[in-house]
Amino acid sequence: MRPHRWSLLLVPGLTVALAACGGGGGGSTRSDSATPSLVGASALPAVGKPVDGGTLRFATDQEPDCLDPHVSPADMTATVDRNVVDSLVAQAPDGKIVPWLAASWKTSPDLRTYTFTLRKDVTFQDGAPLDAAAVKANLDHIAAPATKSQYAVNLLGPYTGSKVIDAHTLQVGFKKPNAPFLQAASTAYLGILSPKSLAKGNDALCNSVVGSGPFSLAGWTKRSSLTLKRNPDYKWPPPFASGQGPAHLDEVVYRFLPDDAVRLGALTSGQADLVQSLPPRSVATVKKDSKLQFFYASVPGANYNLFFNNAKGVFADENVRVAFQRSLDLDALVKSASDGQFQRGWSLIGPATVGYDAKTENSWPYDQGLANQKLDSAGWKERDSAGYRTKDGKRLVVDWLQPPQGEQQNGPRSTLAQLIQASVKQIGIQLKLDPVPIGTYLKRYTSGEYDLADYSFVRNDPDILRLEFSSATRPHDGIPNQNVSLLADPTIDKLFAEGSSTLDVAKRAAAYAKVQEYLNTHAVSIPGYVPTNLYAAKKQVQGLVWDAAAFPVLQSAWIAAG
Repeated sequence: MRPHRWSLLLVPGLTVALAACGGGGGGSTRSDSATPSLVGASALPAVGKPVDGGTLRFATDQEPDCLDPHVSPADMTATVDRNVVDSLVAQAPDGKIVPWLAASWKTSPDLRTYTFTLRKDVTFQDGAPLDAAAVKANLDHIAAPATKSQYAVNLLGPYTGSKVIDAHTLQVGFKKPNAPFLQAASTAYLGILSPKSLAKGNDALCNSVVGSGPFSLAGWTKRSSLTLKRNPDYKWPPPFASGQGPAHLDEVVYRFLPDDAVRLGALTSGQADLVQSLPPRSVATVKKDSKLQFFYASVPGANYNLFFNNAKGVFADENVRVAFQRSLDLDALVKSASDGQFQRGWSLIGPATVGYDAKTENSWPYDQGLANQKLDSAGWKERDSAGYRTKDGKRLVVDWLQPPQGEQQNGPRSTLAQLIQASVKQIGIQLKLDPVPIGTYLKRYTSGEYDLADYSFVRNDPDILRLEFSSATRPHDGIPNQNVSLLADPTIDKLFAEGSSTLDVAKRAAAYAKVQEYLNTHAVSIPGYVPTNLYAAKKQVQGLVWDAAAFPVLQSAWIAAG
């Protein structure tokens, strides 16, 4: 997640992915056919024979807040950890779930028990062996209240515990059917850490993560850089990986450069090899440079969405929510804010997501006339001298809770917020952009003290909608859960239960399609735009691969001479 994206990869018949259902699963709808699109474990076509050795200097705008993927929901945590930490299973380019650390598994008929048979040749980077006890320790760590997991615990679902059957067989239990679990287990956030590192405690885990992946952590200088070194013993990537042995690169150095100009300057001056979060306005410049290459990855999961507080305040009234929704010409606003690089959202999940319902497209067009009618119906009929709507002498004011200025304002978000502010003013809504200190932000986020909030979440499965709109995932007790719309709707909860209770592709697709339609019809939240990672790299950078969640996997990357 980047809230703000903060958050503040086969067993026949057992796959839980919706690869065959309407839309999603790794496609992109952008029409720029000359530019490589990388989603769903896609790869850039390599030129020449791979070269071993060298350092990849990776410049990015973000820094992990905590390296423990069981705690942090941040995109940058997963970006690093996906190269350090392996998962029980993997999600293949076609959306299917295939073996990884687990060689095979069985699922009980009621989908409440998963029995995994683990590989016997896997060793963690600190020498500890992979066994059933190690996996149990990881799942228990995720579920433990003391871990204060912000995302992984919800991915894990209604976990009741794990039972070690023998050294390499583990039984995982849930109190309810949990069909989405296998896909969740493919993510970096449910990645398997060394049991030795788990024993060191939460603070140590946040600063140093130990996995079984192709790279290990070599050092982290906060606010500056983080270095990974090659794991020479690595030989257990997913079966679809282009290379089945150790990485080609000796090192990967992440440089944290939040300033857009500085980050691009590091690439053009030769101080960086790969840049993530290329600003949209710089795409044309990169395309003109013969020494550079440009490519993008449409991110699956929850779009960058605007979440209305459905529980209290002005947006408890559906008429006001619909008015706000229909007052936005999102095609024009997103195009303007992103220099034409991003596409507007129609559903609350993006087109690259398994289970995306294409029927949502064009289902709620811009209609300022309808927006005005809805506000009249809600009783906001009068206007004051500034042109804002009033009722009972009170102005129609919407408070948009935001992190501190300049913090995690990814891509076009700040510009888009200002454009939305101007748009809703035309129908008489005063939108206050309310950046506050991070401590205040988290307090108000968890207590529902806002009218509007925003973020996006990465996951290549429609069950991401459950995390965002289930009554069980509302923020509580200081835990910033994902349901910031504070929705508690039995209709939606029933559909989520249906989607979690079957492995039948068509039935799961139908349940989540109904969810997407319902959320749009009732304007529970507004899809903003489809998160898209824009990259620029030197032409010498080869063999780049992205996993099903659009995180870069560097095991097969290499640097050509020249």
